[in-house]
Amino acid sequence: MKLTKLEIRRGEYSYSDSLTEPLRGLVELTGTTGKQAITLSPAAISRIIACVSKEVAAQAQENAKVVEKAMNTAADEGYLLENDGELK
Repeated sequence: MKLTKLEIRRGEYSYSDSLTEPLRGLVELTGTTGKQAITLSPAAISRIIACVSKEVAAQAQENAKVVEKAMNTAADEGYLLENDGELK
């Protein structure tokens, strides 16, 4: 079987962003015998989120560094143009 879909969101799969709505999870598995959709328990959702949370935070920090470097480079371009290529 192959995991073809993993979805976790708030509410009954609506577009509600309310933090008062519970998290709902859905897994879809596809294999030679067909497709199966499984609703995840709250405990399974918690384990999945705990499993990926450090990775998500680490990636966010890396993305922030890349953005900061790009912004600094863009800011320096103006200074270089104004000062004939020299940073002062």
